[in-house]
Amino acid sequence: MVVLALVAGVAMADDLRQAEQLGWEKKFAESEALYRRILADRPQSGEAKLGLARVVLWQGRYAEAIALFAAIEGVEALEGRATAEYWSGDLRRAARDFRHVLELDPNREFSRRALAEIHSLAVPSQQISIDGVSDDQPLDGLRAEAMATFFSDPLTRWSVAAGGYHLDAGRIGARDGEYLRIDNQTTLGKTILGASVGVFTFPDGTRRPIGGISIRHRSLTLRVDHREEIASAASLRTHAASTSTALRWDHDRSWIGAAEVSHRRYFDGNESRALVAYAVFPLRRRGWTLWSGGSAAARDSDESRFRMTAVSATREGTFFRYSYRGEYDPYWTPDNLLEARAVIALERRFERGGVKVHADGGYARDRGRAFGPDAGPTPFPSATFTFTFDRTDHPWRAGLDADWTLAPSLAPGWRIEAGVERSVTVDYRSTTFHAALVRRR
Repeated sequence: MVVLALVAGVAMADDLRQAEQLGWEKKFAESEALYRRILADRPQSGEAKLGLARVVLWQGRYAEAIALFAAIEGVEALEGRATAEYWSGDLRRAARDFRHVLELDPNREFSRRALAEIHSLAVPSQQISIDGVSDDQPLDGLRAEAMATFFSDPLTRWSVAAGGYHLDAGRIGARDGEYLRIDNQTTLGKTILGASVGVFTFPDGTRRPIGGISIRHRSLTLRVDHREEIASAASLRTHAASTSTALRWDHDRSWIGAAEVSHRRYFDGNESRALVAYAVFPLRRRGWTLWSGGSAAARDSDESRFRMTAVSATREGTFFRYSYRGEYDPYWTPDNLLEARAVIALERRFERGGVKVHADGGYARDRGRAFGPDAGPTPFPSATFTFTFDRTDHPWRAGLDADWTLAPSLAPGWRIEAGVERSVTVDYRSTTFHAALVRRR
């Protein structure tokens, strides 16, 4: 009996060595099958259980591997479970278990490196930014913001932002305001939950809550946001806001693209809808990346907010020729807008920064609004009316973005970001700029 036991023990040891060797040779299916045969004969073999769990882990079956490691005692199994959690993206549990491994055995170098990598993904950051816009609405704006981001655990991020703005709308006057916002993002497996809450002081001095919620699962995101609407000169006279609901699909692998359908309800009961999609493809050569692709959009509103604001007359004999001026009051309302654009960008990355030049342009069709009558016998029309007409346009946009990491000896962890963009459509012409000082450490 003793001889038979010794022979069986030697045979199992050979099988274990063979199963381990198959695993190292990446013959995972064969290795797994052999481990399972060993466990069928010796169900209490800790070495076979550990080997099977590792092979399952190497095949990317993380949930199964976690369950197998959890049924085994010892620091090796605990480190295996932490590794499966790490590779599956469950950084919260992975960090907890890697710390436990190091408490049991401070010499586990893999656990130490993995824990450092997890902590590097949850580095706090600070940002000071300035954004400006000048357009022909007319509306010139300047916004300054300070934001701090921190992590309560590797998968829970918090941001606190405070800022102020100054808007100058020419004849309407200038206004100032401020805001405060707190954002949260929490990852639960393959789902990311987001929430934002804050208070915004509108140009007319009214303070209102702002914020939103979102849920992302894999490549799909559902988002609801309540935000200010102060993109037109007329918005300075009120506290225009809207609530938007959007469903978005994102792709970010060999090429980048997105498609989004959204519904927006404004503070005055008006509603609008939009469908936007784009895709760009990279061509990389020696540090340069050329992005090319296209975008398409469809937007429409229930009611137009384009209103007549002034009328003037020029005398022509016994008649007067009228000229009208209109504006969106207090927000832009697209009317059956269809748009298609070609997109191109050239990007160059350096050791400590990069630069990107981008442009897009194409064709747009919508319904415009005009006022009548064209002429009359009096210096000003006794009555006016509004009519719509089909129009086409060739919108375009071009910009430059750059970032640069400051020398560690001067400002460790700090980076400068800046950009400028010119945008032209049938409704407006605007120039925007952005500058930020960012630290991540």
